[in-house]
Amino acid sequence: MEGVGDQLYDLEASSEDNDDGHVDGSVYVSGYMACLYLADLEYQTLKGSAAVTFDQNGDVVSISSEKLREGLSGILSRLHRGDTLDEVIQGISGGFFESTEDFEKRFIKGN
Repeated sequence: MEGVGDQLYDLEASSEDNDDGHVDGSVYVSGYMACLYLADLEYQTLKGSAAVTFDQNGDVVSISSEKLREGLSGILSRLHRGDTLDEVIQGISGGFFESTEDFEKRFIKGN
């Protein structure tokens, strides 16, 4: 297995992964970033304010791990109640993302 310094991870590879069967570190990390982004959206839905704040230049000023945890808890609660991930993503984004697939294409793949 390649190490973290090499930015490769020994995950199951798909046809979209590198020829050597490893996943680039940036691809691996984007799932975590997507989770944090959705947790922030959920927190905004619950509380009307963001867990991540920015200055006028768009630079991050603060990140509240407690608020992100609360947002993630809200997502997990919705899933536990029987909502699908599609429904959760559509709901917390105000319909901006139509489905999990739409979110993945636009957030992770940049389409």
